[in-house]
Amino acid sequence: MSIYSIGLSALKAYSTKLETTAGNLANINTPGNKAGRVETIEAPSGGVSVSLSKNPSTAQPQNTPENQSAQVSDVDLATEIVDLTTTQRGYEANLKVLQTSDETLGKVLDIIS
Repeated sequence: MSIYSIGLSALKAYSTKLETTAGNLANINTPGNKAGRVETIEAPSGGVSVSLSKNPSTAQPQNTPENQSAQVSDVDLATEIVDLTTTQRGYEANLKVLQTSDETLGKVLDIIS
């Protein structure tokens, strides 16, 4: 597997993680919402793949006039902000790997020609 396909698989994984975090933040006040989680898994041929899951029901029941057993969202703002920051940095790092690889290939082609 080439460095390009490895880097692209990581960029796709980080994009999925970003989408999941954005969905968690958008639904932070939605009763009964369970936070989505993305786990990256090393692919046997190189690169990564992702596994999506929802947190098990850990939300505490909230007494409301409409529904006595409504559950609050289990999304934790601090966790989501940390996930957002690490996702951003991981995306940037993998993008830099692709840029460096492209520059190196360009220099090799310049030397050959």
